[in-house]
Amino acid sequence: MASIEVAIVVWDGVVDEADVAGGVEALQAQIDAHFADAWRVSAHLEAVSPIDSRRSAWGLIVGNRDALIERGYRDLTVGGLPLAIVEPVPGQDWTLPASRALLQLLANPYADLAVYDSAPPGTRELVPVQVCAPVSSDADVYPVRVDGSRDWLVANFVFPTWFQRGPQPAPFDHLDHTSGPLEIGEHGGRVVVLDVPTGRWRVRTRAAGQAEAAATPLQATGAFGLDAVRLVTTQEPDRVHLPP
Repeated sequence: MASIEVAIVVWDGVVDEADVAGGVEALQAQIDAHFADAWRVSAHLEAVSPIDSRRSAWGLIVGNRDALIERGYRDLTVGGLPLAIVEPVPGQDWTLPASRALLQLLANPYADLAVYDSAPPGTRELVPVQVCAPVSSDADVYPVRVDGSRDWLVANFVFPTWFQRGPQPAPFDHLDHTSGPLEIGEHGGRVVVLDVPTGRWRVRTRAAGQAEAAATPLQATGAFGLDAVRLVTTQEPDRVHLPP
């Protein structure tokens, strides 16, 4: 499989310089050892400075999200390639939110893939391909150690089989915290889904009831891997933005 070049930029010193190299090595180790074979995608990570423009590389920026958006950074690099922004959480390894953003970037780089779910009977929902959201509880983390470094926490993620109804071999996620396809992890998680008949977003959790979010009319066109469809908004024909 071809390897995707991903430039990781730590902005405004939000991560200690001494922790950047070890964290990037841990993220690389997670991709190489756990994610690449499962999702059939390979990536080479490199920490670069904010002034180092890599037009051929995808991007992951670690910094203050609001400040970066104000500076014009959103979901594409200057070269028109996929970009993710992640904000560190105080008291938490920066690699944990970075892992969630990075794995999502690799699995669904333009945030426009979803699967159609018609089970149980009466259900007609589009489930966006979000690889960490179904298993995003505090228990859905695990340590990765690289030579000469400490343990770094990274995120659990679901396998492609999680998105496929019907008989599938377990496990459905890396830590085996889900019981079947399209099931939220046993320790918690949340998936934003689109109810096709109403055109409204809602949140699927393990708890009873679903909280609805703002509606965005969508159309589904074309078939992609995982029996997925590409989502197209009526407002932005090449992108779908999920509600927070």
